[in-house]
Amino acid sequence: MKKHYTLRAIALVSVSVLPLTAAIAADDAGQKVSENWLQVGGRWQSQDNNPFWGRYNGLATGSGGEAGGSFNLLSKDAWDSGKTEYFQFWGNNIDFSTKHYAPEVMVAGKYGIQGQWGVSATYDAITYTGNTIQSAFINTGNNASLVAGLTPYGGAAIAGPGTTLTSTYYLSNPAGIAALSSALMPTRTETRRDAVTGTGNFRMGDWTFAANLRHEHKEGTMEQTYYAGISGQAFAQPIDFDTERYSMTASYATKRLQAMLGYTYSSFSDGYTSWNAPYFFSPTAAPFQLGAAYGLPPNNSAHTFTGTGGYNLTSNTRITGNFRVGLELQNNALVPFSSTTPAQMNNPATYSVLAMNPAGLNGQATVYGGNIQVTSTPIQYLDLRAAYNIDSRDNQTNMYQVWGNGHPEGTVTAANYYTAFPQNWTKQNAQVEAGYKILPSSNTKVTVGYAYDDVDRSFATVGRSNESTFSAKVSSAPWTGVDGSLAYEHGNRNGQVHYWMPWAMLNAGLNNGTPALNSSYPSVPYYQAPRVSDSMKLRGNYMPNDSMSLGLFGRFTNNAYKYPGTTPWTSVQVAGTTAPVAGGWDGTTRDQNVTAGPDFTYTPSKNLTSHLFYTFERVFYENHGNGVQPVFPVTAPPASGRWSAATTDDIHTVGLSAEWKASDKLKLGTGYTFYYGNVSYVLFNGVQVASPTASYQNVAPMPDIPASMHSFKVFGEYALSDAMTLGVGYGFDMFKDNDWAYSWAPVTQTSATSGTMTTGVAAPSYRVHSLASTLRVKF
Repeated sequence: MKKHYTLRAIALVSVSVLPLTAAIAADDAGQKVSENWLQVGGRWQSQDNNPFWGRYNGLATGSGGEAGGSFNLLSKDAWDSGKTEYFQFWGNNIDFSTKHYAPEVMVAGKYGIQGQWGVSATYDAITYTGNTIQSAFINTGNNASLVAGLTPYGGAAIAGPGTTLTSTYYLSNPAGIAALSSALMPTRTETRRDAVTGTGNFRMGDWTFAANLRHEHKEGTMEQTYYAGISGQAFAQPIDFDTERYSMTASYATKRLQAMLGYTYSSFSDGYTSWNAPYFFSPTAAPFQLGAAYGLPPNNSAHTFTGTGGYNLTSNTRITGNFRVGLELQNNALVPFSSTTPAQMNNPATYSVLAMNPAGLNGQATVYGGNIQVTSTPIQYLDLRAAYNIDSRDNQTNMYQVWGNGHPEGTVTAANYYTAFPQNWTKQNAQVEAGYKILPSSNTKVTVGYAYDDVDRSFATVGRSNESTFSAKVSSAPWTGVDGSLAYEHGNRNGQVHYWMPWAMLNAGLNNGTPALNSSYPSVPYYQAPRVSDSMKLRGNYMPNDSMSLGLFGRFTNNAYKYPGTTPWTSVQVAGTTAPVAGGWDGTTRDQNVTAGPDFTYTPSKNLTSHLFYTFERVFYENHGNGVQPVFPVTAPPASGRWSAATTDDIHTVGLSAEWKASDKLKLGTGYTFYYGNVSYVLFNGVQVASPTASYQNVAPMPDIPASMHSFKVFGEYALSDAMTLGVGYGFDMFKDNDWAYSWAPVTQTSATSGTMTTGVAAPSYRVHSLASTLRVKF
């Protein structure tokens, strides 16, 4: 990853111009209002051996100390001066050290005359620290080489087309597994985004014209895996992204009418087309190929026209709406199936067939959407609302065939192909709602509503679905200091299941023109499946006096999914098959979500404030799978029952904080937050055999996965003078993850002659002490 030092130079220049700017502001005393300050400080942390600490804030770049700061320059006309000129220049998280590139830094400025025109510019750096994986590859750009100790195909050499070859399979014997384990190299994944944004606006009468541009560059690596032959492999996917976005708007506003028209152009470009890497073991002896080409995100662009508007039909009725029409384009070259040249390939016939794969996607899609809403208060205490929404995607990309059967090139059967299908959809929603204040004295209001959703998809498991949702809500403030609300929703989604093999359509298309037959039930994505949904929300607040307030909230949602029988789609129906029985589908059958907890604030005096809260969250899923059905097609439920897996995630969060203004100069504060989470599994299957041959047989419970985190901080501020404040703070953070999956070795022997690979990511546990001090000077 490149390192950028321009920000440090900008920060130093900014500091050097502060006195000059302050002097200018002082010359206009009485006409200008200034708010200028400079903050510098230092920070020390005990360790950073785990990327989960500081993953999103750039603090995982090394233990030890660092220096940085922030600044703000603000000058504007006084409110009673008759002028509205303003200027502001500010920056946060400026890193003054040269230890590493400045993480999470932001510098911005704006200037203009309020109500007439204005311009602004922003620079923002965003870092992300990923996992440290165990990889067999070393990247040079988008080309990878093997780490020391590994050779392509275990040392096999090409002797010419048609030649029988032998090689050492690193995962097929203990010696190979040991060699591979010792050769893997720890590789940290991380990314950095640098974004520059510029805006400008100009007002002319009732019209306002605005323009916005944004350029973002993202570089680094991210954790990725790919399947090659007999095992998945972890590698650091190279990232070299550039994103552009330009927009223009014209707005018109009067007291009664507001409208806006806009155009946006966006583009994405990837500096790399593919990640190319050699195989370090051979999945098969023929055809013999040396390396894989892993396709990276393709270049694309989009043109979007938008409009919004609002109009007051009467004094108590208003209509609003918006629309969007866009054209999305993508014609990046498709990655060749093989990175091996024809001269190197052991099977020239295979290569000639693979060359039939399309060179470019020539993708094009038209998207449009919009909504219109009318709100009215026809009589006192009665509120009415009606709305309509539409979101549609018309994909004009042609179907095309991909030769290679979706397998790694070392096992490719050139005669097989998959057909890729573009998917279209139109989603429509209509809503009506009425609310009436039945007891004005206590602000008691009853609101009822109805919503209808209609979804039409092509090449989907459920091609057409509709859902009706009824809602009711009661809110009230029956006594002084007491208010609350209770809401309930009930939804019922129906739809016709069209296709036998949805994942053959959505994931890999059709295999040689027909859906692949296997021993599984058909499966339905839960977001398409017919369902019954119930949801309830509760909120209450109690404030007996100005020094105390208590809040309570809760939410419960339950979704039950239904899987009816169906008839195969005629154009892909396989001779001799019959429709599956109703309910005989794989997928999520039920899920629940619960969130609840109290919130308490106590302020015994104007100088002391305390806050306590607790939150409980539960996420539950129940899934059915195959595993006990021996033949296809499915004609009856298995006698031994369905395979099922239920997971329950519980999270408890409790926090306490307090701030005390001990004197006019001294302020102290502290805070503590504790998290505890647990994942539990309930597995069931009716198959018990003496010698298991499949993963669904002889199912045994898996142990729970608990995790906990403590976060403690204490801080203080002392005013050395009216213009100078000193701040100090201490923090302690500890996270413990007991996930047994992290105990797996990067290379694990699964039998006497085979093994499997993992990413080798270590448990995300850490224990970090940090100290910080700051000095803020106003001028």
